Amino acid sequence: MFGTDFKRILETKYDKTYSAFLNSTKQNDLVSEALTASLLDGYRMLQREEAFADMSNIIVTNKVFLVNNNQIYLWTLDITDVTFSVLVVTVTTRLPNNLAIGDSVTLQNIAGFVAPTLNGTAHAVTAVTSNTFSFNIAAISGTYTANTGQLVSHQLGGIDKLVPNFNYLLATKQKYHQSIGVKIIGATNAQPIVVTVDKRNNLKTGEFINQSGIVGNTNANGNFYIKKLNNFKYALYRDKDLTIPVSGNGSYQGIGVVSRIVYKVGTPVFSSTKIDSFEQASISNPKYERGDGFLKLQPSDQTCIEVSLDYIKVAPVDIDVTNSVIELEDTYSIEFLYYVMAKAVNLFAQYYRDQELYQTSAIEIKQGQQ
Repeated sequence: MFGTDFKRILETKYDKTYSAFLNSTKQNDLVSEALTASLLDGYRMLQREEAFADMSNIIVTNKVFLVNNNQIYLWTLDITDVTFSVLVVTVTTRLPNNLAIGDSVTLQNIAGFVAPTLNGTAHAVTAVTSNTFSFNIAAISGTYTANTGQLVSHQLGGIDKLVPNFNYLLATKQKYHQSIGVKIIGATNAQPIVVTVDKRNNLKTGEFINQSGIVGNTNANGNFYIKKLNNFKYALYRDKDLTIPVSGNGSYQGIGVVSRIVYKVGTPVFSSTKIDSFEQASISNPKYERGDGFLKLQPSDQTCIEVSLDYIKVAPVDIDVTNSVIELEDTYSIEFLYYVMAKAVNLFAQYYRDQELYQTSAIEIKQGQQ
């Protein structure tokens, strides 16, 4: 099915007397809205394998991103200037870059430089200010063309810090470390490592914790599941079933700290709730809001370690009702295309208050969900 076929079938589903209201541009706008609405419907039905197969190349679920400054970029970042001096490239961005030293960045569409190219290669950030960052590179030739290029990838250790091909946010799950006010005073060089803390605590068997600051027996630093032994001791395991014990690698030589790992689903911040003290974000009730191209994670006074997102990507192929070249079924199943048609007719009927057409299209949508 081509876009022109989609248009022809779509027009058979609503009264021809409406044709004057829907030229090709308006039809494309309607179909674009219907496509997003259809994906949202499908997201709610992902327990059905066929529903997931229809949208697996468009909907991303449980994608983990690392976080800088409690925020991540949802879109690529425009570049306004690039300078070169003594084997160091300095890039200026239109908006704050949210980078940290050691992050890896990839640039695209920078014009003017001829050798070596700055585009498409990962570079390790060596210096950062609010709107500039630098990285090392061999001598380059050419002159930068102003206001060309974008920062298209931002990673650390291969994990993204910028959401690629973002279109529509579906859900967040935010991770924080919550202090429980105890210090580690011992960690055995054994299997499993048995940790001793300085005071009673409310940790329980099966909890997921973070430990840091330990010197000597450094294998005791990191994220672990625990088996509580008494009020002051617990053993470390790699898995939640407590079958893979953690082995020590030296004698304990320094006081470490322990935090509970809290990973909760976030809810959006609405402007009407910002002044309500009962609606303030907390580690156990995290929130998020969007602005300035960022996804901003709250509570802002606690460090968000990572965020897991469900989101809709930019569609790899637009449904263009004037296109007679691109085969839509190479991207979407025929069942999903008919569902989008029904959704478009349903939206159209709402706009023009055609109750009969609305009810007819609603039946087709319901059948498509079965």
